[in-house]
Amino acid sequence: MTALSCTCGQITSLTRNTRMCSALALKEQQFMPDCGLLHKKLKRLLAGIVTALLLCLPESAVASGQKSSCRRIITLAPSATEVVYSLGLGANLVGVSRYDSYPDGVKDLPRVGGLLDPARELIITLKPDLIITAASVGTPPDNLATLSAQQLNFNHNSLSGILESITLLGNVCNKKRRAARLINDLKKQISAVQQRLKGVSAVSALIVIGSEPAAGLRGLYISGKDGFYNDLVRIAGGVNAYRGSTAALPSLSAEGLIALKPEVILQIVPETLRKNFNTALALKFWKKYSMVPAVKSGRIYFLKKSYVYVPGPRFTMLLNDIAHYLHPEVFKNS
Repeated sequence: MTALSCTCGQITSLTRNTRMCSALALKEQQFMPDCGLLHKKLKRLLAGIVTALLLCLPESAVASGQKSSCRRIITLAPSATEVVYSLGLGANLVGVSRYDSYPDGVKDLPRVGGLLDPARELIITLKPDLIITAASVGTPPDNLATLSAQQLNFNHNSLSGILESITLLGNVCNKKRRAARLINDLKKQISAVQQRLKGVSAVSALIVIGSEPAAGLRGLYISGKDGFYNDLVRIAGGVNAYRGSTAALPSLSAEGLIALKPEVILQIVPETLRKNFNTALALKFWKKYSMVPAVKSGRIYFLKKSYVYVPGPRFTMLLNDIAHYLHPEVFKNS
């Protein structure tokens, strides 16, 4: 089979030639009792034109137009918003949660509360046909169930859940090919990190999600043995120092911290604290536990970038950060 390659400009020429062939066919019918062969050739030519048109059209056009359920989208979690933007659907957003700050396009959008306390009346006035929530921040409230809009709930508690949400939205909004390309790119980035870390020994890491240093250990929680951060540590050449209960965010005690003996402490600084976070004061707090290997070696890192607290498509940026902190000997020149 001959490969078909065209530009959209060439379609006009093909179409013009088809009209000429059709006119010739009508003339030939006046003199030829059997023009079946010519008709077959015309049929093949028309089929080629249709194929060429499909190849030249954008994905949304090939799919016979965007589904109505994606024309007006509301998201109730920042990670869901980032998935929407990653598939080129940002212009379809009509409302986001109070916690959204990325990308810049969300700044002027109406705020519809949060997942646990959505502004139902405002949501109704915005007339969404698709509402997206995220399981990683709780269970969708009952007062959304009665709305006529289609609802999707992303599971962003793990890397596999993030990838699945991209596929899901791609299927719903006729962005299958774009979703597949994005997933392929993310997997390549994961593979690149894994390749560089082949043969290295795993480093024991404690992921701490905390509050102001003044709150002490009472304000600190750690990433459990399952979930988004645990996945990243594992891929980045580490092992979660905490291997206890399956709670997503267990609390941390002084005795527990000492017993875990982490070699590295990675503290996630939430966006709500980032502006006034005092790094020097936080380090002073950790130095109270000098018997902990990470404290003794000074391997305490504070992660403050906007993507560190959002389990969305930018997770590969956080993955690279963690890999650098756990294995600086591998990434020292990058």
